[in-house]
Amino acid sequence: MKLKSCPELVVYVVCIVFIVSGFWGYASIVAEVNAQAPANSVNFLYDGSGQRIAKIEAGGEHTYYISPNLEIVVKPDGTYSFRKNYYFNGKQVAVRDNSEGTEQLSYIHQDHLGSTNLVTSEQGTVVSQQVYFPYGSTRTVHGSLSTEHQYTSQVSDADSTGLYYYNARYYNPQLAKFTQADTANDNQNRYSYVNNNPASYIDPLGTTRCYMLNTPDPRNGECFGETQDSLERYTDSNNPYTPNSNEPYIAQETPNSCGSAIIAMIQASYLEDSNQNTNISTLYKEALNYFNLKGNDYKVNNQEIIDYLGNAGIETQLLRDSNNRFINYPDDPNYFYDLVNRYGGNLITDINSYYLPPEEGFTPNHWVIVDGVVEINGVHYVRLRDPLRSGDPSFNSLKNIIPNRTIPYTNGSILVEWKTFYKTRGSILMGIRQNNSQPIINRIKSPNRNKNRGVQAI
Repeated sequence: MKLKSCPELVVYVVCIVFIVSGFWGYASIVAEVNAQAPANSVNFLYDGSGQRIAKIEAGGEHTYYISPNLEIVVKPDGTYSFRKNYYFNGKQVAVRDNSEGTEQLSYIHQDHLGSTNLVTSEQGTVVSQQVYFPYGSTRTVHGSLSTEHQYTSQVSDADSTGLYYYNARYYNPQLAKFTQADTANDNQNRYSYVNNNPASYIDPLGTTRCYMLNTPDPRNGECFGETQDSLERYTDSNNPYTPNSNEPYIAQETPNSCGSAIIAMIQASYLEDSNQNTNISTLYKEALNYFNLKGNDYKVNNQEIIDYLGNAGIETQLLRDSNNRFINYPDDPNYFYDLVNRYGGNLITDINSYYLPPEEGFTPNHWVIVDGVVEINGVHYVRLRDPLRSGDPSFNSLKNIIPNRTIPYTNGSILVEWKTFYKTRGSILMGIRQNNSQPIINRIKSPNRNKNRGVQAI
């Protein structure tokens, strides 16, 4: 459990290590510790991933964040109430609470930044209204908001600290600055909020600037972050450096069917000039039904992918070194770019589905297709088709884009920074070859590729 300090007030920091069997188990421990805290202080408790799980006000209410959808508020006399949050397309649309003794359903109305500025009752009458200054401080307020999610949908601690909780950091709307430096950015001012452009950008996690006008669901991380301008230029159809992004994509429909989805995408790519059926949905269903004969939602291994594609006329092989071991390629995106193109512009590899490294306990457990390597503003990215996490929300993938680790590209594909990809990759690479010697086709468009550099520079 982690605790974060909060400037501008005295925060009583306590380190707690315990194993709990249920919510009320740890609630009682927190209450016991908090009884020793000085008056007018507030404690914030966090889980292992850094997400807030409790707000403990000395002598006041204790709020427990069970999930984004449920909050429990325990009063000093031991009575409790709840708040149930309802979301649609990643945005909060309603809240139900019983803090007044009876359940009340309120509807949340947001502005273009996702800020709560109007709350109405079930009957449509106005319950509360709030207007903000550009950087989030409250300009006017009428009534009492029934939700803590206020400016850009972030949790407001106005009643205790005057700050906003932005997941990774705290934000002071009066100063228009974060209270902690941005550890993932080397900008001159690492405390600034969205590069001083709050009318068009938000920061849903305290780490990544999101361009709101082109971002339908920023709460799920579907934003381009600091590379927005570069990616807009990169995905321009008139840009001669833009690789072909029309590779077929399909999202897996079950937790373990990434192998079937990978097979369908490869088949739809390489059978397009044959007389075989190349409808990607049909191909996915055929593969899924075939492997489900071995068990419900069967997880496909590398040899089964090779055998299935081989039976379809697509020769796939494991990449091995001269000692017949899995190839261990260096931490060099230029080398990897040449390796991808040597095998027809596509490789199949295993990776951790959350793009987290093995040294943190996350093992490779997921199949993806590598479609190339690109360079944007001096940073190298690997272009992937991940059937679990689509870059296009219209594909309805099972998981969302991960802020700071995956970036939406086009037609379902995503970009992953090279250093992230390299740390979270597995040991298996499968290449698509013809006659065991020549690539089938190189569909990566790179007319001005520098042979000495390899990677496309944008």
